[in-house]
Amino acid sequence: AAKMAAVAVTVRVVMTALPGAKIQWQQIVVFTSILSMAIGAFAAIGQTNIKRLMAYSSIGHVGYVLVGLAAGTTDGVAGVATYLAIYLVTSFGAFACVLAMNRNGHYLEDINELAGLSETNRTMAFALAAFMFSLAGIPPLAGFFAKLYVFLPAIQSGLYPLAVIGVLASVVGCYYYLRIVKIMFFDEAKPAFAGVRAKEGVVMALSMLLVLLSLILSVTIVPLMARWGSSRHRPTGESHGRVAQVYGRLLGTAVRHLDTVQQLAKAWQANDVQAINRLRAIISREMIARRRLIACT
Repeated sequence: AAKMAAVAVTVRVVMTALPGAKIQWQQIVVFTSILSMAIGAFAAIGQTNIKRLMAYSSIGHVGYVLVGLAAGTTDGVAGVATYLAIYLVTSFGAFACVLAMNRNGHYLEDINELAGLSETNRTMAFALAAFMFSLAGIPPLAGFFAKLYVFLPAIQSGLYPLAVIGVLASVVGCYYYLRIVKIMFFDEAKPAFAGVRAKEGVVMALSMLLVLLSLILSVTIVPLMARWGSSRHRPTGESHGRVAQVYGRLLGTAVRHLDTVQQLAKAWQANDVQAINRLRAIISREMIARRRLIACT
């Protein structure tokens, strides 16, 4: 709530009180956005405490919000509002799941305590997985549209480097979100948690409903709107569709190469210079390929 209030005040000030100084404040917003996305993406990789991981990831999400603000347009402001609303709902659901990590009267925060949750509490496992996928921005969940609606105004305003950095930060963020999903569904099960309390269950269910609502929108309303927009302004409709396609392909590539990111983190911990250089070369080649893919938009 505090972050949302701060962003709302910032948007109000820069868009209404400082419209003539757009070039000056835009540079500050771009720098802050890049710094927030980088800190949020890389600081959360090595975390084993789920609350600390969510805290670091929230720093990254503020950076994504600022991408829309940096565009300095009404579409950018609309994207900021959309992102904040979706992030609020998703984070509520995720923290409701965290509060349900209770065993024998003790609240647990270690990510490894979620091992095998799909076997002991399948409903909670699927709910938390949906929230993680949404926070990672994987289509067709709500988080994908949240990021799409802040990246599009930035691209339309010519902030291509910022959009590229945002997509790459999302790729890194996929690692620690999907690691939680992997632990829940593929690791050996630990003892079951205590039953989910009513208030946590209500928050979980409502958040899940709103996050999954994007599935219905993605196959009904959104295609109709895209077709309508394409018939009236064909270049814009085609551009939006192309960006969505590219973003989806980039996230697909991220999922396939999560192992590379994990190996790099282990190499850093072991101070293995040779492995670090080899993995850096692999990641550099992937970044070049992704930049070329985005340049096609």
